[in-house]
Amino acid sequence: MKAEQTTLHRMMSGPNQQFEMPLYQRRYSWTDKHRWQLWRDVLRASELRGESKHFTGSVVSAPVMTIPGSVQHYRLVDGQQRMTTVHLLIWALAEHLENNPRAGDELGLKARQLRDQYLFNEGETRDDRYKLRLNYADNPLWQRIMDGKFQGKAARGERETELMRGVRFFRDRFAEPGLDLAAVWEGFRRLEVVGILLQEGVDDMGVVFESLNSTGKALAQADLIRNNVLMSKSLDDQRDITEQHWHPMEQRFAEVEEGQFDRFMRDYLTLRTRILPNEDEVYLAFKQYREGKNVLSVVRNIDETSKLYLELLQPTHSAPAVQVALRDIAALKLSIVNPFLLELLEDREQNLLTDEQLEKALRVVESFLVRRAVLKERTSPLNKLFATLGRELDKDSDYVRSLERALVRFQDNKTDGFPDDVAFEQALREQKLYGRPVCKPLLVRLERGLNPKETFGGVLTIEHIMPQKPGPSWQAALGKTPDDDKTWREDHERLLHTLGNLTLTGYNSELGNLSFEEKKHKPIRAGDSEETSIPKGYKYSHLLLTRELVDKSEWNQGEIEARAKRLAKRATELFQMPSFTPEEVEALRAEGRQRARANTVERHLEEASLQLRQLFEELDCHLKALGDEEGVTVKRVINQQYIAYKAGSNFCDVKVMASQNVLKCWLNIPVIQLDDPLGLVRDMSQTGHASNAPAEVTLTLDSDMESFLELAEQALQHQVSLRATSSASGDSESGETVNFSVLPAEAQDVLARLSKWAADVGAKVKDTQNYRALRDRRSFVELYPRQRENGLILALKLPADEVGELTEGQLGGWLRRDSWLSKVIRTPEELEKAWPLIEAAHAYQKPSGVLSSAQGIELRDFYQKVLQLAEEEFTPQALARQNKQTLLRLPESEEYIARINMVKQKGSVEVLMDIPFEDVVDFTGRGFARMEHSSLSRGHYSTFLKPGEEDMARQLLRHLNRHFQAQAAATPGEQS
Repeated sequence: MKAEQTTLHRMMSGPNQQFEMPLYQRRYSWTDKHRWQLWRDVLRASELRGESKHFTGSVVSAPVMTIPGSVQHYRLVDGQQRMTTVHLLIWALAEHLENNPRAGDELGLKARQLRDQYLFNEGETRDDRYKLRLNYADNPLWQRIMDGKFQGKAARGERETELMRGVRFFRDRFAEPGLDLAAVWEGFRRLEVVGILLQEGVDDMGVVFESLNSTGKALAQADLIRNNVLMSKSLDDQRDITEQHWHPMEQRFAEVEEGQFDRFMRDYLTLRTRILPNEDEVYLAFKQYREGKNVLSVVRNIDETSKLYLELLQPTHSAPAVQVALRDIAALKLSIVNPFLLELLEDREQNLLTDEQLEKALRVVESFLVRRAVLKERTSPLNKLFATLGRELDKDSDYVRSLERALVRFQDNKTDGFPDDVAFEQALREQKLYGRPVCKPLLVRLERGLNPKETFGGVLTIEHIMPQKPGPSWQAALGKTPDDDKTWREDHERLLHTLGNLTLTGYNSELGNLSFEEKKHKPIRAGDSEETSIPKGYKYSHLLLTRELVDKSEWNQGEIEARAKRLAKRATELFQMPSFTPEEVEALRAEGRQRARANTVERHLEEASLQLRQLFEELDCHLKALGDEEGVTVKRVINQQYIAYKAGSNFCDVKVMASQNVLKCWLNIPVIQLDDPLGLVRDMSQTGHASNAPAEVTLTLDSDMESFLELAEQALQHQVSLRATSSASGDSESGETVNFSVLPAEAQDVLARLSKWAADVGAKVKDTQNYRALRDRRSFVELYPRQRENGLILALKLPADEVGELTEGQLGGWLRRDSWLSKVIRTPEELEKAWPLIEAAHAYQKPSGVLSSAQGIELRDFYQKVLQLAEEEFTPQALARQNKQTLLRLPESEEYIARINMVKQKGSVEVLMDIPFEDVVDFTGRGFARMEHSSLSRGHYSTFLKPGEEDMARQLLRHLNRHFQAQAAATPGEQS
């Protein structure tokens, strides 16, 4: 790779050269927004003086092997949009000078001079004549433009492109009165780029291209896929794939809504992989899908499938009944169903379905979607359903019936996914349907049920029979009286947007707020032109759904509700529930509920991005392999909350946090025992979370996997060691205690000295499964065996503000984690140096005073009053009581937001709130920022309350509640 600063003027004017767009490059796609930016850059550059230049970006190219003496070709890898736009500018300048010779004379520049120097290779013919060659789709038009054969607008049957708009843009610029041509010419000559020349066979152009695509006008996902396909092929193969497959596909999708090619690729990959990729990860999903496959076979399949996809968007080739069904489903605007519809069309092509069966399958899907839409059911669970639905079908013998079973079996958040007739009819009568996507398709289907031959010509809109702004006649019809101005308003609000009050018309604006009689019979208005002389009233409508209203003499609450009931009955017959017996329906739903409760890896990953899936798969592989190194078998167990990895007992629990795009990992080892030089671990031993393991590590897409696996290996070794200790002692129950016998003699001597000292000072010694604790009022020393370092981890409970007169030398080598200090002690000599800290930790824990019996009762009563106030402000369920402290958390949250402690030695109740100290209104005047506490954030608010200060407690708790309510309102929940 060779890079140098140069000007576009110099790069474009080289003799006998041609910059060519690779076939994998997208079409010219800069819009007027980008062209304006370049034009302004040119004019700004003209104001520079001396040797100054205006930098505009990079141009990356690679030389193509050519015959000596012929035109040298350079393949443009990046910068093609800028190069094309600047060439258009020079072409337009040349055209302007040709049409205005005097301007050329003043500038000292001729049109032919510009063309020969920047646009054409003099003396060359055919393609080599042009100094810039665009891609397969754009090049024919480009050559017409360069040769002066393009008139400025698309020919009949020709699609408008950005190249055409670019021509008009620069023609308009040069036609502006008072334009300074000298400034344009000077600005062009000062445009600077970094020219990067790649070496074919040395530099990986695919990697370079992907890294450069992060700037400029981002490529669409389909563009990236095309590039990935073509870059890996020879030039001949690129040409064949482009001409035979990719360009025809692009032409097909050019005739439909912009962005559909991207959506097709997403739906195609969903069909092939049974996983719906995120919209910005379609390219990544394709790269993973094509790995190991024959690229040409993949492209052929994409091409064939794209033809079926176009049938979804514009049904024209299927049987008439299938076309109508496809259009009806498309009208619901639920593109989430497209992967499955594509599968149905593909199965018809493979003769797994007849046209009649296909139409029936489509109608079952339509009924499912309409019923859910009317009941306002969620659409997010349908992602997975329609991605995987094909797996559940018996395609060989019972296709449609198996589809019906699968849809009735579907469960959504513990509710039946296919609403029954009772629920559907009730929703149709009562729900406000106007303004929802399902409303118009529902009315159209009801009309077609009355009149199957209706073609729905013209522009139809939804008509409120009783208008949204009712006049006096409508108010009277709804029951307004001098004594009652309330009831009619309530009925109007309740019934206005319901099915019973809605119909279809082509004359919504003309009917407006007219009375019911006027709406029924509205005649031709005086002065109507011949074109608008069609009667607009319901009486003259060709829609039976609307015309049947003429038989009604009035329109009020009773008529609206009666019509809603009739239409709901018709809709239930149109959008039928599959015909199963009640017993069969219940059996299918019971099976669905059982499946929904099943814990699977896919259930944990269903909302995850492709990159997060890949991260999990990598982690899963590594965690299972850790057992080989330790000579044990690691099993994966899927729980509801997390995925556990076990070697006898859990050593690592993993929770997929799709909304945050991370993996939460909990390691089952005391945090103090972990060798964590990078500080990756968070101590969760006193904080609510999904796992029982205390050490939390968050893995992001950028995390160092090796560093985490070193921690996970320590957790595995810890669990294996505990199991070995239990086996050696013959104790298979959960009461086994820590084993120090594996330590060398000097470490055993350290342990003995500490135990003797504890007895001398009256501290208790208690062994747990993981460590030995020395306790006075509570633990102040914890001792963990560290076999691989031939010593003990000595952990001391000593907050930073309690170290007193201890010197830096005495603190050297100690690791601090929250309120704890820890260090590996191997010999009695190392223990001697630690005594000052051990004694300080003991002094910190010793009771400073004893409450009288009456004071103790008063403190306990006050503590209970504070808890009662917390229950009133939040809920009883929000409080988790643990001995002398109570944890407080918000509903549906695992994180604690406050702690309330009874502190006997201070004769107080401590209130700690997980809010930064500076954000709290300190009603007590005694609050402070607590820097160390294992369960709450660093720097949170803390204060001590004395008996009798109930009002202060109430104000603090109210402040706490309002703070988190405001936080929740500012951060609304994500929608799937």
